[in-house]
Amino acid sequence: MREASDLTFFDTACGSGHFLVYAFDLLWDMYQEEGRITEPAEICRHILERNLFGTDIDERSVQIAAVALYLKAKERAPHFKPRRVNLVAANASVPPDAVRGYLQAYPQDEPLRGVLEAIFAGLANVSEVGSLLQVEEQLERALEDLRKREARRTSGGAQQTSMLPLLGMPAPPVQGRLELDTLGAWDAWKGEVLDRLHQHFQAEANAPDLSTAIFGTEAERGLDLIELLSRRYDVVATNPPYMGSKSMGPRVKAYVQQHYAEGKRDLYAAFIQRCLGLAKPGGRVAMVTQQSWMFLRSFADLRRDILEHQRIERLAHLGEHGFEDPAAAGAFVALFVLGRSEPAPEHRLWATRLVGPKSPAEKDHLLREAVRALIPAPSPAEREALTPGPSPAARERGRG
Repeated sequence: MREASDLTFFDTACGSGHFLVYAFDLLWDMYQEEGRITEPAEICRHILERNLFGTDIDERSVQIAAVALYLKAKERAPHFKPRRVNLVAANASVPPDAVRGYLQAYPQDEPLRGVLEAIFAGLANVSEVGSLLQVEEQLERALEDLRKREARRTSGGAQQTSMLPLLGMPAPPVQGRLELDTLGAWDAWKGEVLDRLHQHFQAEANAPDLSTAIFGTEAERGLDLIELLSRRYDVVATNPPYMGSKSMGPRVKAYVQQHYAEGKRDLYAAFIQRCLGLAKPGGRVAMVTQQSWMFLRSFADLRRDILEHQRIERLAHLGEHGFEDPAAAGAFVALFVLGRSEPAPEHRLWATRLVGPKSPAEKDHLLREAVRALIPAPSPAEREALTPGPSPAARERGRG
């Protein structure tokens, strides 16, 4: 069984941190039940530094979320002083000559120029696309191009200079093909390059020259976001923004059409695809979205992908009146949990339809009752074990 400190939870549009604060309480209970770490401040440190992650395009919201988590930790451990929280605002601004500056410091990475350009090009519109930015996918595509190029260099009869020694990897025989262990070295490259990038931009952020320091600080923020979006998480949960394609700006619309074709009709649908991509195999995706993906023909490909390649585990169709906030009037919503794995033939999902009630309070009450019905009633033996028995003194009196 995995330990609580190994679990990761990511909110891709965290806002002011409501999901993260609730996840904090759940994780606290898990640590308490596990009993491996018992000191309150240490539990808080593990939750903030190892368990919880979040991002949003609104920097002020991210700051509020960080304060909310800080206050939640102080409730549990009044003397706790956090070292960091894993919350990043998706508003990095990276100068166009970022790659050139890096390669001047690390000329040995010149063969990776295309990969580095792909990384920083992805940050160009990050203040608009937020966590929809594909980082791992861009790195994998660029890395695959390098692999293929190296394979062509090292196969066939022509003796060509391999780039592998420049990257600190063992060079294969000239006449041979790339070995599997050599391909594994390509995967190790990603972490090493990110480490070098951090070192480079951290040094520039501390530079006495103001323009250099500003450049380094902005690039460092972008790299924090890259690291966040390059990870894969046990649980990805969010209430994403809802925006039809007609309301999207031109750059967001083009990005969504290119990278999230099945969800291009609405931003929330693109977030469904993105959250699935950020979840580990076997992980979970939990979301609050509009209900339209379940019915409209324009989302048929998205539905097919979910039904064929994911497990729908829980689905609550709330319809209208799902939120207390008047600003959400007219939102027809659904709550769902997806398992990130192929559905088994015997798979069954649990669903409830609560479109009739006209108030959020009534929907909340009925949903909680429906969830309670999921919990199986204890067996007679379990009830007996849970029921306190008479005290020894009472049992002694009974014998008399």
